Amino acid sequence: MLMRFGLKVTAAPDGDQALEALRATAEIDVVLTDVIMPGMSGGELALHIERDYPVLPLMFMTGFHDDSFVRERVNSSRRPLLYKPFSGEELERALRALALSVGGPTPPA
Repeated sequence: MLMRFGLKVTAAPDGDQALEALRATAEIDVVLTDVIMPGMSGGELALHIERDYPVLPLMFMTGFHDDSFVRERVNSSRRPLLYKPFSGEELERALRALALSVGGPTPPA
């Protein structure tokens, strides 16, 4: 979906590799992370990003609609959250809203 919007995608199977990708390049404009991942959670990844890359926009996604971790960590972080399954249009709206909220680049129309 992200590539359909004209965005370059760097995929990472877990939080540790996501942090490695961030350290390796300055070309990452936004992080879209699942809440539940192997190893560190999306919430833990967000804490690292907030500390080391405080202006980098971050958005969560999850398939867990009634999970205490989502309610406590993710919702309290005030980061956008998309519930799976979501459409391309929902993702695009969320990315545009995130970009507007932080003054970052928006996906091409």
